[in-house]
Amino acid sequence: MSSYRIRAAVVLAVVFIAGESTVLTAGRLEGRLTKADGGGVPGVAIVVRETSASTVSDASGNYSFEALPAGTYTLTFSLADNTLTKEAVAVADGDTRRLDLTLDWALRYSDTLTVFSASRHTERLIEAPASVSVIAEDRIAEESTQGQLPKLLASAPGIEMVQSGAYDFNINVRGFNGTLNRRVLVLLDGRDPGAVMLGAQEWGAYGVQPDNLARIELVRGPGSALYGSNAFNGVVNFISKEPRYAQGGDLHLTAGERNTVAVSASQAGQLSTKTFFRVFGQATRGDDYFQSRVTRVEYPGLALEVMAPPIDHTSVVSGGARLDRYFDAGRLVVEGGTARIRGSMFVTPIGRTQDDSVKRPWARASFTTGPWNVSGFFDGRYGGNFGLANGSEGYDQSYKLHADVLRRLDLAGGKGRVLGGGSFTYAWIDSKDPRGIEQTFRQAESGRWGGLFGQFDYNLTPQLKSVLALRVDGSSLHPTQLSPKAGLVYAIRPDQTIRVSVGHAFQSASFVEYFVRIPAAPPIDLAPLEQALAPVVGLVPLQFSNVPVLVVGNDHLKVETVTSAEVGYTGVVGRRVIVSADYYRSRLDNFISSILPQVGTSFGRVNPDYGPYQPPAGLSAQQQAVVIGTLRSVLPPTLFPFLSNDKDGLPAFIVGSLTNYGQVDTQGLDLSVQYLPFHGLSANLNYSWFDFTVKHDQPDEPLQANSSPRRVHAGIGYSNRQVTVAFQYRWSDRFKWAQGLLLGDVPSYSVVDAAAERHLTKALSVRLDVANLLDNRHYEVFGGDLLRRRALVDFIAHW
Repeated sequence: MSSYRIRAAVVLAVVFIAGESTVLTAGRLEGRLTKADGGGVPGVAIVVRETSASTVSDASGNYSFEALPAGTYTLTFSLADNTLTKEAVAVADGDTRRLDLTLDWALRYSDTLTVFSASRHTERLIEAPASVSVIAEDRIAEESTQGQLPKLLASAPGIEMVQSGAYDFNINVRGFNGTLNRRVLVLLDGRDPGAVMLGAQEWGAYGVQPDNLARIELVRGPGSALYGSNAFNGVVNFISKEPRYAQGGDLHLTAGERNTVAVSASQAGQLSTKTFFRVFGQATRGDDYFQSRVTRVEYPGLALEVMAPPIDHTSVVSGGARLDRYFDAGRLVVEGGTARIRGSMFVTPIGRTQDDSVKRPWARASFTTGPWNVSGFFDGRYGGNFGLANGSEGYDQSYKLHADVLRRLDLAGGKGRVLGGGSFTYAWIDSKDPRGIEQTFRQAESGRWGGLFGQFDYNLTPQLKSVLALRVDGSSLHPTQLSPKAGLVYAIRPDQTIRVSVGHAFQSASFVEYFVRIPAAPPIDLAPLEQALAPVVGLVPLQFSNVPVLVVGNDHLKVETVTSAEVGYTGVVGRRVIVSADYYRSRLDNFISSILPQVGTSFGRVNPDYGPYQPPAGLSAQQQAVVIGTLRSVLPPTLFPFLSNDKDGLPAFIVGSLTNYGQVDTQGLDLSVQYLPFHGLSANLNYSWFDFTVKHDQPDEPLQANSSPRRVHAGIGYSNRQVTVAFQYRWSDRFKWAQGLLLGDVPSYSVVDAAAERHLTKALSVRLDVANLLDNRHYEVFGGDLLRRRALVDFIAHW
């Protein structure tokens, strides 16, 4: 068994053992809270008076308490001004007690909105100590036909969603976006699918169908206090439906523009009274937006490429399965799958790259019992790619293993709670091609990260909640980092809150930024010079034959940091209008540069590990001076300063590397209004403003935010039992893009998306989804492809 499979098995075995060791130690209490019409009531706070254990009902009204000792309990159910008490609720060892209730409460829409990701436990959105947005199941359904997960976030306030190709998106908030952006941590049920080599998202490889998602949560602002590295500007959490509450199946047959054809299917069901499953699979093939840039380009400022795209289409095939097992003391979830991507194009700071048959296997397991949650995942990537800018071929064999433990302790009858835990991640990568030759690195590389975190929140008064959090992260790749956060949430009224917070976060360099080692030009043969110097150096070899010309990483890069303060408001006006406003100010430090000339710029010598060339130590000082003097006189004056020694001491021309630099102050405002005049009709309007001031940078690498200073999103949708219709409008002001070799302006653009669904029968429906309805040909990233309309028709069978 290969090493990565052994490591993956160990991580998942720990989760299994943790689950099996507690399944018979206590009882379970569960239930569902409903309205008179049978709909679920989310957001209800449930407290077990005798133990102070508490939870909040989920989006469907379900709640549960695992690992309750046998006994009789008193439960209180509360939401807004409503309270209900149930006494003498008996729970037996090794048994599940079910308590379903119908609540005849008058509730506002805001009362029932809940989130998990802001504090890593369920709470009412209006009480969350962060700027949070939720994309609900009905909104997901409107955009699901395109199969592009990032587009589901387009309606969220503050989101910077820029597209470069059919599956190439960069998701960010609060400025300083970029190709291969990693400043927002993306999770799928707690699993981070980001690729090891670059750290960025490969959206086509997620292996999840949008129809299987229950909700998406976007947390804006520094999140490292709870999530660690790369929760720099925020966190996106895709949360899938539990098979237990989403039984049944569906089949999608999709076709449309760009020669797109797709088929997908899923089935969820029950294997026993306590065991539930879901299996799913999909296959998509279509033309992307890319075209060859060998002889001409789509818009001014782009450079010609050496290689035309070797693959003329994009295809994605994925599948997986999930198993949920409920015990009286908890719940065990095990799932896994794989995806295969071919032809997908993505933009890097040096140009476009195309995937060549990339495989992405993954597996995840978690066990929840009472206040404990233990989870782990494996994520791999195996395949190659073509660098169109320089005609290179790259290879990637990588995986990461992650384990996470979380413990929650409720205090004072639900008035406060302590959340604590730890995590460990191991990542490994190799870049050998089929001949066994390293292409991107000198050798296989690996890294380890570990963190301990805690959060304490307490209701100081019925209207005022305080939050304190701290995380300590250590790594084999960077120094120990401290990430604190503090906040206050004040309820002006039950449906209106003001929050203030301050937090610190960091982002570590990627494996490429740490360890890249690639040729920038053919080797330079100085063997004749070595022969000429033979009378001087004697038998001491100079190793001047085929001296490599290299671009190298910097394994001493510091982490990028951000410290941010913000104030926000969330409230309901007149019961039908939800308003939110968030203003923030941030300071960003230690930006990681793109690849810079090693010498000859305002940075001086970029990577201090590679100083001026030193002849072999076996030579005398006089001999060394002769060798250096000869090299200086023979080599062109523009080339000689780059001559250095590689890590093994041999001569090498180090022509490029990376470093840290710069400091920037940013500020911004996110406004959102959602209007719900009556059941089935909704409208929303978002506005974002962003500004930045560069405090320190370098003339040869001026800092650019790569973000629009103003963005607008508007949407309207109507739904009943037969028809769903929705329109979305996005506008972005013009902005400058500067990253690596990609330097230019992104003009302002506007995009209209439309979606409609008609239920033909109880089991059949047809859906139309048109991205870029008006076919506004534009680009959203300088260097990205020219985007056009993509209209798809989806025939759906439900059972």
